[in-house]
Amino acid sequence: MTRAAAELTQAINALDTHDRAEREAMPTAIGDVARSGNMDPGPERDRWVADVARLESIATDLRLARAQLLEHLTPLRDPLVDVADEAHSLLPERAMRVFDVEPPPQPTAPRPISGIERDLTHVDWVKVLTQNLQWTRQWSQVWAVAALGPCYLLSTTIEHPTPEAMRLRTCLEQARDELIRFINRELP
Repeated sequence: MTRAAAELTQAINALDTHDRAEREAMPTAIGDVARSGNMDPGPERDRWVADVARLESIATDLRLARAQLLEHLTPLRDPLVDVADEAHSLLPERAMRVFDVEPPPQPTAPRPISGIERDLTHVDWVKVLTQNLQWTRQWSQVWAVAALGPCYLLSTTIEHPTPEAMRLRTCLEQARDELIRFINRELP
């Protein structure tokens, strides 16, 4: 139980950290595209604007889905610490306590090399945005999948008849269902 609580908490923290990093990286990349220079009006500019808008829309949809998932997961952190404390109290007095909830280091968002932004073409900027989108999709999925196993385990093993335990179990079941929906959602 302690290990599952720690792994779920770590996955929640990692997803939360990734969410903050993506919220900073993606708008910056789109802003950099807008500042990278003006194109003459015409079909090429219209295509470019449509590509950027489409990528921005996909990123926004993923961001909203991730925020909805975090709404279910974030309130579980404190109760999971309580579960770990209770499980640890059942062990012998000198038992080692391990409850690592720090997320592992995550790769940063793809960015062009500093100083060459002005030299990038609009096609290059669309590639940067596409790489940002692929990065956030991948790491959102990685942390959601990492959370699913421990969440499922805890949602099926917490059976204590106290109101708090039953409430936690219900919250874990809802979080498990949200994780499954998030992992299985259709991505454009």
